[in-house]
Amino acid sequence: QDGRAAPGAVTGYDCSVVPKQLLAKRSEVSDGHSLLLGERSEVSGARLWGAISKHYAHPNAFFKDHFVANYCPLIFMEQSGRNITPDKLRPEERTPLFEACDRFLIRLNQILEPAWVIGVGRFSTLRAETVLGSQGPKIGQILHPSPANPRANRNWEGEVKQQLLDQGLCKPRSETKRK
Repeated sequence: QDGRAAPGAVTGYDCSVVPKQLLAKRSEVSDGHSLLLGERSEVSGARLWGAISKHYAHPNAFFKDHFVANYCPLIFMEQSGRNITPDKLRPEERTPLFEACDRFLIRLNQILEPAWVIGVGRFSTLRAETVLGSQGPKIGQILHPSPANPRANRNWEGEVKQQLLDQGLCKPRSETKRK
């Protein structure tokens, strides 16, 4: 390995964001990301894509061996604009949503045949474990970058690098060079 996550890894992520490179023609986007349905800043996505862009010189280098997928690519919000995560929905809303998202994850796994699925946060990891089971790819986890998570506000990038190292998914930076 050359410092990247394992080839074929699928990263589960539960926030709808897109990388800066895909939005380069949109002059109003200055922080490297945008919600798909608005211009509100999304810290979790900025942290994730920011860490990836520090390690990879070009998005093609990352996407050559990796794929980022949202278990649930929808955003649910209160009237106030506060995000509601899918696991906090009422059971009558959550059950059919999870059934659809589970089918998507199964199909994505069948198409990509990843060696690893990395859950970004406990929710994504639990869904991957539940849906893909022990017969599927190896399942790992990294800390979710949400600002609501106190640990993520203290060196999220450093902690995630260590988590990936501990899972054997990349080498220390001194052994690699930016691709």
